[in-house]
Amino acid sequence: MDHLEPSISRTRISSILDAGDARVAEHVVVGGWVVEGREQGRGAFAFFKVSDGSCPAALQAVVEAGVLRGAPLARLTPMGTSLLLEGKLKKPLRNSKERVELHVDRVIEVGEVDDAYPLHKSMTKPENFRDLVHLRARTNTISTVARIRHYLAYLTHEYFHKSGFFYVHTPIITTSDCEGAGEMFQITTLFSQGDGTIPRKDDGKIAFENDFFKRQAFLTVSGQLQVETYACALSSVYTFGPTFRAENSHTSRHLAEFWMVEPEIAFANLQDVMNYAESYIQYLCKGLLEYCEKELEFMDKKCAENGTTATERLRLVSSTPFERISYTEAVNILKDAKEGMFENAIEWGNDLASEHESPLLFITTPKK
Repeated sequence: MDHLEPSISRTRISSILDAGDARVAEHVVVGGWVVEGREQGRGAFAFFKVSDGSCPAALQAVVEAGVLRGAPLARLTPMGTSLLLEGKLKKPLRNSKERVELHVDRVIEVGEVDDAYPLHKSMTKPENFRDLVHLRARTNTISTVARIRHYLAYLTHEYFHKSGFFYVHTPIITTSDCEGAGEMFQITTLFSQGDGTIPRKDDGKIAFENDFFKRQAFLTVSGQLQVETYACALSSVYTFGPTFRAENSHTSRHLAEFWMVEPEIAFANLQDVMNYAESYIQYLCKGLLEYCEKELEFMDKKCAENGTTATERLRLVSSTPFERISYTEAVNILKDAKEGMFENAIEWGNDLASEHESPLLFITTPKK
């Protein structure tokens, strides 16, 4: 994938590593943070790897002591040091896994770290960063997830644009619920007014006419109601933004804040909706396979599930037609499942719960 460079002077490390031998002998400026470093030859030169977050890998750099004009090389090597470097790309002279490295001839900027800098090479587990939120993105796992999320958002907008949809910005602050979508977070300025005492009416109820909006207001649980009105004018629209749920459910399926894609289509039937849902998901999968090869390689090594890598699952989903069954068929399948395996009774007309998903997926998923 072609990238515009971030500035006239700085080159992305991803574009250097992707090019391999093609950029050897090129003079470049790179900026990034030291992942690991060490002095060699009794302080005559130093090796260090620099990452700018543009890809999971880091660029190896070598600098000779003379480049710093008497300053110690040790100020460049600690993990986390911020560097802006200028030099020439060369092929490593010794045995190395690297295809190219930067031979530094000028250190433009140095942002040193002190002994209090908390990151070190052995800190690899996510739980180590619970109290270091501002440094989480320095880890390969979080930065990789961030790049994948970026491409998912980019591909979402690209898919709907190519499919003839218009993007609608729906309000985050609202005075209406949305079809009982969930408990709402209320917003108010009453606590910040005067002495902080909440004004009340004679009957003891809160006097919301003194609030900012003169009535109760909430964080949105869905942009559906607003985007439906646009569908009745623009035909095919979608909203993609943050939504908030105040449900007191501490499970992997409940979040207080998340981003949600909500399309609305005029003159469409259920078959149209299913077609869009399938093609959208497959579009995302194909896009990740195209744009995030290095990120997927990293995730495949880190978190393969049941012996299947993320790349394999994306390829399967992107190339396999989705199975479609009616609600009645789903109910019949679940009724034929093992007796007593569900907490929620299976009866035609009842909503299907999350516990019903696995048996349906197992039955309808193509076998290898």
